[in-house]
Formats: sequence, C-alpha cells, structure tokens
Amino acid sequence: MDNKHLIILTALCAVGCSGGTGSGDSVSNTSTPNTGVFLDSKVEGLEYSTKTLNGTTNANGEFRYNDGETVTFSIGDVNLPAAPGHSVLTPFDNQDVTVNDDYAINVLSMLQTLDSDGDPTNGIKLDPITGNMNINFNQGIDAFVTDAAVVAFVAANANSALVPAADAINHFATTLKNISDSYTLDITNRSASSVITESYCDAAIKGGFDYSFTSTGYTATGIDSFKSSNFTNCTLGASSTFTDSYNSFPDFGLDCGPVCTYNELNRVSTGTDADGRDFITTVWHVRNSNVVTYTKRITNDPNNPGITWTGKEVITIQPKTIVGSWYILSNNKTLVTFIDDTNYFVTQEIGVNEPLCSDGMESGTYTWDSSTGSISFTNVIDTTGDCGLTAAQGDIYNPISASVVGNTFTINDPEGSFSLNAVK
Repeated sequence: MDNKHLIILTALCAVGCSGGTGSGDSVSNTSTPNTGVFLDSKVEGLEYSTKTLNGTTNANGEFRYNDGETVTFSIGDVNLPAAPGHSVLTPFDNQDVTVNDDYAINVLSMLQTLDSDGDPTNGIKLDPITGNMNINFNQGIDAFVTDAAVVAFVAANANSALVPAADAINHFATTLKNISDSYTLDITNRSASSVITESYCDAAIKGGFDYSFTSTGYTATGIDSFKSSNFTNCTLGASSTFTDSYNSFPDFGLDCGPVCTYNELNRVSTGTDADGRDFITTVWHVRNSNVVTYTKRITNDPNNPGITWTGKEVITIQPKTIVGSWYILSNNKTLVTFIDDTNYFVTQEIGVNEPLCSDGMESGTYTWDSSTGSISFTNVIDTTGDCGLTAAQGDIYNPISASVVGNTFTINDPEGSFSLNAVK
C-alpha cells in the first residue's frame, strides 16, 4: 500500500475505526479441475459434461469441473437442468424456474429404481440403459407414476417397480443430513420479497410477503391465505403484518436466520400434518443464488379424497449492494458514491493541516464481489492530492475486502480498517 492509502486510513481512523466486519474466501485460480460429488446416495454411472470436461461419475459419485463452469448430468439420453459446479450437487441444484415443482423428486425416484442392487443406502450404481429413455421428468408426481413411457422404461431396465416419491424423499433426507458443507447465507439486515401460490388456484392468484430481517428475527407484511370453494374460485385473504423471532416457525424457509447453514437451507421431509393430510415438503437454496423455495405437497387428504395439491413460497433475497453514497464527517469530510455497479466518485474537504492533501474529487471504476468481499478501485481522475482512495490517475487500489452490514460500509486494508455510513 502506498503513502496515499496510509494517509486516508490515518485521517479516517482519527474519527474512530471499527474492526473488520467482513471476510472473503480466497478464490482459486488453479488450472487443476475441481472434484465434486453427485448425491442421491453417491451415484455411479451418471454421465456429465461441462464447457471443458466430460465423463461418467465413479463409484464415489465424483465428477470434475473447472471454476465458474456449470455441470449438466444425464440419465441415459435425458439431460438434467445444468447446475453451477460445486463440491456437492444433487437433483435439486438447478436454477431453471420453468421446471415442475416435482422434477427433482421424480429424478430421485428414478435413480433409486435403477440402482443395480436395489439398495440405495450403499450407493447407487446405474447399469447401461437399454434403448432410448424418452422419459419426461418435468411433470407432477402423480402424472409421472402413471406415465406410460415411465412404466415401460422401468419394466425394461429395473428389477422393481418405481420407488414411491415418499420413500425416495425419506432416503434423500438421510443423505442430506450427512452432507458436510461450509456454505452459509447471512440475511442480517437484508430484505426479501416472496410469491406464494396454491396449485388449485388460477396462476394469476398470488400472495406473498415483504420481509425485513435483523440479527434476531424478521418482520413480514403481506398475504398468505387463500379462500376457495371446493378448490376452485380462489380469492386472497386480508393483508397482515407480523414480527417473529428465528427458530420459531420451521416451515418458513429462512427461519434459520440470521446465518443459515447449508443443512438448514436444504431440507426434505414427509409426514402427516395436524389436519391428517399426508405431505412431502422441500426447502431448497442453490448456493450463491438469492432464492429460497419452500414447497409443501399434499399427497393424500382424507377430507378431500383423490385431491392433491401444492403450496409454494419463492423467497427472493435482495442482493447486497454498495451502490449509493457513504460518508465520514470529521475534520476531513469524505463522501464516496458508487454510481452503479462499475463507477465511483469521491469528494473530499480537508479541514485540518494535511500538506499533501487538497480539497477535490476523484473518480474511476471499481469491482466488488458481494459473496467474497473482494474489491478493487481504478482511478481515472484525481484532484485530491494524497487523500482519497487512490494515489494518482491510473492508480489501482486493492484492499483486502469490503463489506456491508446494515448502514455501515467497511473497507479492510492491510494497514487497518475504516468505515463509512450510508447517506439516507
């Protein structure tokens, strides 16, 4: 770090610095491919491809991918939706919002059905498939079970009937509990909005909430009640506002706050609810996305024989952003404005004797990765002397990281840290 950066840190810390609040994981630039595992149980014999690699999963369910690549898995000649490469992937890890809510469950049922020894608890091994697969996973559970193509394919390629959805989910739930993944999602001081739907209602009938999260709980305003007559002619209930603490409503996808782990964000279960209805529930969050989806499927309702339906809440978390203005008021007044996701502007008024500094402005471009905290500034114009963020025109400033917590923006530097407050 040159003298310029030391001067701004010294000047700003005179106001009172806070300790670093954010930390970023290092990003590997190695050319050696990463190794991931595809799980229902560990699945052997699943074909996969990325932009640069292709192959078949081994006995440990392993596949290979390079940083930044998506991975497409195939069962026979049917491609599953592509997923961002990661150390652990499952049939639920796709970001294709157009697929049926039961797509991944149908895949689980088929994988377990095709297991060569019929015991998925010791791993799943896929034998070569006879003929074309021609299977449509993109349909509801009930339709999938009775689909003529599915029935014919299972008869020709499996040693048993199709594994029931509830059994498939129960097996996968055991697998999930044993996954060790360091991924976390911090929702402290963030906001979100959701869309709530019921499958028996017209697609245009949608409820939902606006959420505001703190370190201890959340406030929600919106509608989650649907009124219908014999599962037709739906209308929405009244809007309401409530405040709740974390770990008080397990069915809520982000009840795990303020910092949710992989295992808290990704859950599946079966059971019977208080109304005597059999259900399958799933909560899922694809890593590094801003979406958490909660789905409850009623598979048997004693009060409404033969009727099945699905309720779903899709929660979209607003991304962390530094766009806007941030300030420090002291003897030296500094205002940093991130105009958009690329350009920044600094104005500074020097109120103390700083012979190397002058009143002025600085502008340039920047990059910031909200998930890792990595940040970099490139100066284009500078009239602040040895104050501001960069030393001179064309200078590049690479602090360790930057983070946003509530209304505080903190830059962590090898020489120390300094914080700015949001302009409201």
